Amino acid sequence: MKKIVLAAAVSAALSPAAFAADPMTIVITAGRTPQPLENVEESTQVITSEEIEQQQATSLPQLLSKQPGLQVKTSGGPGTQSTLYLRGLDAKHILVLIDGIPVGSATSGTASLEHIDPDIIERIEIVRGPKSSLYGGNANAGVIQVFTKTASAKETGGSIKAGYGSNNTFSTSLSGTYADNSSKISATVSRFQTDGIDAIDNNIDEDDGYENLTLSLSGSHLLSDSTKISAGYSHSSGNNEYDGCSSSTNDCSSDFTYQIINAGVSHDFSDTVNLETRISSMLDHSRSIEDGEKGDTFETQSNFFSSIVGIQATSNVIVHAGLDYQVDDVGESTPSGSAYDETSRDNTGVFVSAGFDNNTATAEASVRYDDNESFGDFTTYGLGAGYRINSLIKVNASLATGFKTPTFNDLYYPNYGNPDAEPETYTTKSISATLTPNRQVKAIATLYRTEVDDPLNVNNDSVENGDDSRITGKELTVMYTESNLELAAIHESLDPENKDTGKDLRFVARQKTTASATYSINQLSAGIDIENVGKRYKDNDNEVELDSYTLVHLNTGYDLQKDLKLVFSVKNVTDENYVSNQTYGGDDYNVEGRTFFGSVRYRF
Repeated sequence: MKKIVLAAAVSAALSPAAFAADPMTIVITAGRTPQPLENVEESTQVITSEEIEQQQATSLPQLLSKQPGLQVKTSGGPGTQSTLYLRGLDAKHILVLIDGIPVGSATSGTASLEHIDPDIIERIEIVRGPKSSLYGGNANAGVIQVFTKTASAKETGGSIKAGYGSNNTFSTSLSGTYADNSSKISATVSRFQTDGIDAIDNNIDEDDGYENLTLSLSGSHLLSDSTKISAGYSHSSGNNEYDGCSSSTNDCSSDFTYQIINAGVSHDFSDTVNLETRISSMLDHSRSIEDGEKGDTFETQSNFFSSIVGIQATSNVIVHAGLDYQVDDVGESTPSGSAYDETSRDNTGVFVSAGFDNNTATAEASVRYDDNESFGDFTTYGLGAGYRINSLIKVNASLATGFKTPTFNDLYYPNYGNPDAEPETYTTKSISATLTPNRQVKAIATLYRTEVDDPLNVNNDSVENGDDSRITGKELTVMYTESNLELAAIHESLDPENKDTGKDLRFVARQKTTASATYSINQLSAGIDIENVGKRYKDNDNEVELDSYTLVHLNTGYDLQKDLKLVFSVKNVTDENYVSNQTYGGDDYNVEGRTFFGSVRYRF
């Protein structure tokens, strides 16, 4: 079966590569099934293991900030709350997966990306565009999938890394893998610790530190030529200090635990029919501590079941049908010392998708039905088509719908939630053209528009369905690659407006431009990243404007020996003083100025 062949090719195709990913790179996230990158109708970005190591990011949000379509709002240094915006929609509308498992808090509706250590990540796939017709109600802006480190075919070995940087930052990790003809096992343990920075300037001057200990395990075994079982476990826990609580001494911190357990089985009934089934459980727990006393607790326990059958109907057509069942429970959460009025709900989703590819034309269609315990039935669909005009030009177009149900905080948070809040609905249209004049140059232009009906907004410290909004966007990406030089420039222009008032949506910049250059020769590689983010507004009335800013980052790597590598980076080289976020009281959150980080990794 074609699906099985592609799945077997994933490890080889996604080995360390340039940021300008080969069009034959195999991606999984866009269709919930492996497929070549060039056949994907949506804009899709792959961050490889080599780029992750070269960037020396101290957090996942920092790594994501320079990616196309993404904007990041932070509340201080590493470990503090970070909020993503993808194509103008905030983090509640971005589905985050870790090894195919949906993660995130049912209370806040977002994933705690700041607690996912980059040292456990093998690669990241980012799909820009709605995928609700495949994944359900959290994928209206797109999907970010993190793949943790796994063993490749017949590879046994490991690596050890140690790093140090500004603000007394330490990072260490140890990884090991074992593989033979039938089994693969991988394990990574990492620790990150930093003194951090003072998040808010007030009458108490102190740094806000952060520490995180992570363990990641995965394994698979071939029971026969047609049946494979797999399992995984990851656990992150630690503490992050922050500013802005009610403590008179500014002694505010939060203990957190992030845990995922999963198991699955894949079976080939024939060369053309395959079934994959997976169960998983995710725990997202945090508890605030003020002046040494335990405060609010937020805990989400989510259990997830998924089963997908793939059928290679013809040589050009593949069909998938799937069932998803998820139960969210927040019964252990005690916001402001009280419990939520409702503490659990479930959602059942079924979908069917079909894809066509004859090398000249591609097409895909999907439809999904969701039955939500609290809000009833939803039907969403997605349509996409691509046509290769000639060897130089390919065009794509898509149309998709989506929905988003209110979170437990939106509905029941004391003195904030609104139990009468209704789901949001979405419609997105996009068109793109890819020009490839030769093997070195590639340009992609994309236009899209998202219509949002009944968006949930905060008004007078309460949640309510507000005015409809419209986000119109343009993206232009140009890449140049040769043997030892890689260049990329990406410009994004957004018109994120409230349709009734004409005002900009808050915290969404109208312009973002990034540029990257990487040069390598012999054992040495060096790169520069430049990121310019335009002005934004903090409020819906557009009365508080946050200035634009430009960041410059440098990174370099040197292979001392075949298995020994040094990497060094400088973030915010110009020591730009900018504002990414503000408190509700109007105070600016500080951000890290110029910082450095260096590490050494030995592979054995």
